[in-house]
Amino acid sequence: MSEPTAFPSTSPRAFAGWGSRVGAVLLDSIPTLIVFVALTAAFGESDASGSGASFQLTGVPFLIYFLFSIGWFVYNWIIRQGSTGQTVGKKILGITVLGA
Repeated sequence: MSEPTAFPSTSPRAFAGWGSRVGAVLLDSIPTLIVFVALTAAFGESDASGSGASFQLTGVPFLIYFLFSIGWFVYNWIIRQGSTGQTVGKKILGITVLGA
């Protein structure tokens, strides 16, 4: 007869796979991509010559995009991940950063 243990057995958490991690980074980049596309469509310059295309933001629209990108990074990666262990993309995919 086995004796009951004081603590329930817990299995170690599995590490997130490569695909989940890449997916989380891609999800985290969507807000900056949306802002870039919107500003470029409204205020940007485009050039579709030859076999390629380029888009350019200058002046105030670039400054707006730059400040949004810095703000999103600070919120998502420093504040949010620092306090909860999850960026928005990691939360969507169920990934948590654990203490080392």
